[in-house]
Amino acid sequence: MRFSTLFVGYSCVLGLLVGIMSAVFLSFTNLMIDVVWTTIPETLSIPFYPILVGLIGGCLVGLIQTKIGRYPTTMHETLSEFKQKKRVTYKKQIGKNFLSAIIVLMFGASLGPEAALAGIMGGLITWMGDRLKLTLQRKEELLELGIGTMLAAIFRAPLAGVSEVFEQNNPPTGNDKVKKTILYALSTGFGLLGFLLIKRLFPEESIFSLHFPKIFLGNGRQ
Repeated sequence: MRFSTLFVGYSCVLGLLVGIMSAVFLSFTNLMIDVVWTTIPETLSIPFYPILVGLIGGCLVGLIQTKIGRYPTTMHETLSEFKQKKRVTYKKQIGKNFLSAIIVLMFGASLGPEAALAGIMGGLITWMGDRLKLTLQRKEELLELGIGTMLAAIFRAPLAGVSEVFEQNNPPTGNDKVKKTILYALSTGFGLLGFLLIKRLFPEESIFSLHFPKIFLGNGRQ
């Protein structure tokens, strides 16, 4: 019982950290995009600026691919690695994923930030699981919860978790399913709390603020 209580505590803390780190990553990405595409062109009058930025960005992305490899990893690659190895590699991987993701996104590549975040957070959660005295099965659950929480936090949709992806071959039944559902709910709740907490720290007019599109209904209401 004590072990289960500790694991619930780990899951809640993990959810909070995942939400906070996801918000920080997205805020920093928004900042860099704003600097490249708004601040610099408004401050300096540079002829053919979009073409110049595209050339610089293309060269940097090419250097990344040549020097450090195919980064950032995609969501599919991260989930495939987890399903095969029951973990996500983090040694010498997290920094490469972070650097390449920021460069790719700030120069306008059509890559969703959740793809890079999955690799970064998956590595960090695996590292955390290795440091905690958990069984292999519990480490897998921790990673599973963390990635599901990350998706729920960045999309602000509690049902955006990826539990079905992991549970196709061995779905939980009975009490195990109830316990796992409770764990998902707790970790997701704390993840959304951490994400919204960081968002609240910055006013809407701040360059650090997270930007979400407004959705209008057919009758004109938001």
